[in-house]
Amino acid sequence: MTFFRDSLIIKGIRPIVLMDIYQLIAPEDKTYFRKSREQELGVTLKQFSKKREQSLADLPGELQSIR
Repeated sequence: MTFFRDSLIIKGIRPIVLMDIYQLIAPEDKTYFRKSREQELGVTLKQFSKKREQSLADLPGELQSIR
């Protein structure tokens, strides 16, 4: 149950925080961070971050579902 719960939480908050993390990491780490995340996601960080507002709106319901 823990893995399932954690994966739901991560899925819900990732679009919310990913660009913030990118902006806060050290400049020498940005290229690796961007390349590895974009490869994993299949879209650019900018495209993925367009989900931010919807993810913020959906998060309470997603968290409620794991209660």
